[in-house]
Amino acid sequence: MKPSITAPLVEHEDILALQETLDYPILFPAQDGQTVIYISPSDQPDTEVTIIKPFANLYERHLYCGTPCSYDSAIWIDNSHAVVTGFSQYSPSDGEQRCTVTTLCTIMPTLHVFDLQNNTVTEYRGPEVDETMFLETGLGE
Repeated sequence: MKPSITAPLVEHEDILALQETLDYPILFPAQDGQTVIYISPSDQPDTEVTIIKPFANLYERHLYCGTPCSYDSAIWIDNSHAVVTGFSQYSPSDGEQRCTVTTLCTIMPTLHVFDLQNNTVTEYRGPEVDETMFLETGLGE
């Protein structure tokens, strides 16, 4: 589990203020308060998942995706393990085109399990789902 960006938290202090302006969570603190997962706001085209360690002044981006996917929530299992939920457009391994004018757009729900003790992130993908049905339920917002 190597972060794609590591920076001092002081360079990202606006994240803490941003949470106050939103009516949904973007900060998910562990039970002990030593670690926080930040998921960038859903009104942005790209999404990132960052591990923040406030007392160590540390900001580490671990997941990032553009418009074909998104991350939306996190829950801590304990102080070392967390699950991040999201979804991603499905791209068949045979190269079949999706999301064109004449083809169906489908997505897969995703779970990313963070194990901070062992420095790993494991991705689990759900079954392919019609994107329209998924978004109509409000799950992809």
